[in-house]
Amino acid sequence: MPFRPSTETRRQLNWLNNQFGTDQTVITVAVDRMYREETMTTETSAYDRAVARVDATPELAPYRDLLVEYDWPEGDEHYLWVATTPVAELVDWAKTVREGEDDDAD
Repeated sequence: MPFRPSTETRRQLNWLNNQFGTDQTVITVAVDRMYREETMTTETSAYDRAVARVDATPELAPYRDLLVEYDWPEGDEHYLWVATTPVAELVDWAKTVREGEDDDAD
């Protein structure tokens, strides 16, 4: 599928390629994320999508209490973040929160 990205889009693609690989990989991931976001947005609430993702992702299971059971003041914004953010970023965030909890307990 040939395309001619603008100068700005090419700059963004080059940056993403340094993180993820080739144009094809970046475009495939982008299309997948857009598709999931669009189809999930019309079908379920942000909370339901976050719960479904945590339940379907073994790496997130140890942090279920932080990701979906805690009553975060950001509400739907937090749940949308959980539903769409890369798993590694969610795990890093949850580990940092846990470390903060452990420090507070001392």
